[in-house]
Order: sequence, then structure tokens, then C-alpha cells
Amino acid sequence: MATLAFDIANPEIVANELEKANRRVAREQTVPAFVDSLVIDVAAAIMEITPQDRLNAGVDPNAWIDLQRAAARAQAVAYGEEDDRKKRRALRLLIEELRFRLARLAQHEQLADERPIDEIVRWFDDTVTVSQSAKAALLGVGDRTYQRWVSASEPANPGGDEERRLRIIAWLVGDLRHTLTATGVVNWLGRPHPALGDRTPAAVIEAGDPEALAALYDLAAAARSGAAA
Repeated sequence: MATLAFDIANPEIVANELEKANRRVAREQTVPAFVDSLVIDVAAAIMEITPQDRLNAGVDPNAWIDLQRAAARAQAVAYGEEDDRKKRRALRLLIEELRFRLARLAQHEQLADERPIDEIVRWFDDTVTVSQSAKAALLGVGDRTYQRWVSASEPANPGGDEERRLRIIAWLVGDLRHTLTATGVVNWLGRPHPALGDRTPAAVIEAGDPEALAALYDLAAAARSGAAA
């Protein structure tokens, strides 16, 4: 199998290949040789990325360290585990971790602050699979306003506080949807929490207080790790 090129600016390509490889492992009793090679090649490519490459791509250093650690663990199992059953079980988990972390890097690129707001609107509307009325309510706007944002015939873009709320909520959806599902994130945003003074995350975002937003991001990190919901 040819070596899969890894481009730090387009991590979703490798994430998709890892997802397909893991589906193949799920159907097999042992790890196919091409999956071993894929894991080893991807891990090696990740390790070869220079700090300057990472900086140029705008990748968060902590996220990159976590990805490198996951790659090293996966590579060690692919190279060194001789028990077929243990190897299959361990690699399935590690491949999924790699895929998830690469997908998160891709998600960050999609929702970066410099991304045009109309692209954020389209991403949000495609990703959050609830009614448009529910999405409008979550963003604190009327149904007609939201319809204009997503309209192909009479488009209008959010600005000011509306844009700020949309970018924060879209970031939280992107960050948490693999843990909670997109619909689950919508429910999470509307549920009061003691860590937020019994306010909902949506209300904290609406108010825009920096200290409360910091507490919200901590709460999101806990939800992502499974320590809170």
C-alpha cells in the first residue's frame, strides 16, 4: 500500500482513511497488514511535523501534543504487540482516538475566527439537525432572521452580538458533538448548570461576561471528557 501523505492543513483526509481502516478491522479477526502499515506511516508522518509547520497551520500546541502521544501509542502497538487479539482490541481504540483528534483539528479549521461568517452559518445549519425554529431560538434570533441567514435567494449575514453568539455556539457544537451528538449539544446548551450559577450555557453566551464564559469553557471540557453532562 502506498504511503498516505499527511498534510497538517488538511487532517480530515487522514481521519477519513483511519475511519475506513477501523471499519475493516471490525470485520476481521486479526489486524490486516495494510492497517498496520497505515498506522505506522501516519504516526511517523505526525512525528515528522516540525514546530514551524504546526505554527504555520495554526494548530493549538496542546492539541498537537495529545495527537503525537496518541500516534506514538498506536505506532507502538502496531510494531510491538504480538498477541493478535490484544493487538486488534488495542488498535481499534487507538485508531479511533487518532481519527477523533485529527477530526478535531479539521473542525478547528472549519470554525476558525477568521472563517467568513456565511461559511459558519452553512456549517451550523448542516450540522445541527434540529428544526430551524429550534436553531433560531438557540441563537437568540427570530425564525425569519435565521431563515434569511440560510437563504440562497435572499441571504443576510449576522453581525455584532449575533455573530459573536453564533461563533461561540458553533465552536461548542463542533467541540462537543462527537461526545454528546449535535442534538445533545443543543440540549446541553439549554440546561441550567450549578457551575454557571444555575444559568444555561446559552444564557451565559447571551450575556457575554468573560468570567462566566471561562467557566462555560471549563464545563464544556468536563462534558467532553465525560466528567459532566
